[in-house]
Amino acid sequence: MEKQELLRVEELNVYYGGIHALKGISFSILRGKIVTLIGANGAGKTTTLRTISGLISAQNGQIFFEEKNIVRESAHEIAKMGIIMVPEGRKIFPNLTVRENLIMGAFALNSTGKFEESLEYVFSLFPRIKERLDQLGGTLSGGEQQMLALGRALMGKPKLLMLDEPSLGLAPKITATLFEKIQGIHESGTTILIIEQNAKAALQMADYGYVLETGEIALKGTGAVLFLDERVKKCYLGG
Repeated sequence: MEKQELLRVEELNVYYGGIHALKGISFSILRGKIVTLIGANGAGKTTTLRTISGLISAQNGQIFFEEKNIVRESAHEIAKMGIIMVPEGRKIFPNLTVRENLIMGAFALNSTGKFEESLEYVFSLFPRIKERLDQLGGTLSGGEQQMLALGRALMGKPKLLMLDEPSLGLAPKITATLFEKIQGIHESGTTILIIEQNAKAALQMADYGYVLETGEIALKGTGAVLFLDERVKKCYLGG
């Protein structure tokens, strides 16, 4: 039987200069679930994602992915294992075409067949991306750039897709479409870890959530339970 736990973080401590950004946090993500981290700016949410990705080094603690300790692995090796992040602000390559951006996302794939398969999947999710293949990434609208960033991540066939503020700067209508697409990606079997300024939408979508406060996990529970929690309502859901 396939093990349910995909990722486990144990007693993770991270420092930025003199700041203790993550103070011994522990949590796990089950295969096939959507998990959200919510909290104020500076709570440690992005630091958590960047540490899992290998972009930041932990001072101590462990990160297990499919039971392998990856805490000292390089960022590109972690991406090859199947942990892929869509960073805050999209970070597409503005001077490359849409096609070239997608090719960059497929660096970990080891066969042409898989590349074509990934490309078709991205086109099925985001038909607009297909229409703009030869356009430079920097000329796309904000919503299209976010679709491209997601599409680029999906080219690598992630086992764990990490999304950092995907709706940031997008109009409500575009955001609603984006969340539908994220739900569709999840339904196709991808496990998702999401940070989202719209905590209400994130908790409604998530199977499980963790509330981070100044580098520590203050609350945890199912998305539904946290959504109804008075402390969460007061601090993060506008009442």
